Amino acid sequence: MFHAADPSNDPSWSTKTTFPTPPSLIVLHELSFYFTSGTEAAASSQPTLSSYLDLVVNALAAASSLSKHPSNGTSTGVSLALFDSGMDTLRLPILKVPRLSHPHIEAPGEAPDEPRVEAVYQFVRKYFEFILEFTLEHYDEAPQSSTAPARKTVRLLRKD
Repeated sequence: MFHAADPSNDPSWSTKTTFPTPPSLIVLHELSFYFTSGTEAAASSQPTLSSYLDLVVNALAAASSLSKHPSNGTSTGVSLALFDSGMDTLRLPILKVPRLSHPHIEAPGEAPDEPRVEAVYQFVRKYFEFILEFTLEHYDEAPQSSTAPARKTVRLLRKD
């Protein structure tokens, strides 16, 4: 985590480990990768929607905390940006479904309940003031060459 210190008051301040001022921007990049990559994990370590939101909320809290430190006369504060190309397709369970392992409780041949999954995008967008959606659309017919341009669309949405 970032730490802002005043070298005149703090003898433990080191230019190698401490920034003299807070950063103006914190970037979270491809968080969905951490929730979709890897091998089949144990049920106890399966990610949930709340674990994704925890990362976002903790980053927002860190940005808010760092914004309270004076930064050489600038009063803009610390901003947070989230770049996640997989967020629009990422669906995570809201809760972990408890797994019963006692043979007298589980009925033979009974399939375990699947957790209800929700789109992460619908929840994360509530935490940000601006949302930029970028889409790359390929033409229906195959391009004549690999250098043929694709259509790019950018939409900027502002939270109401």
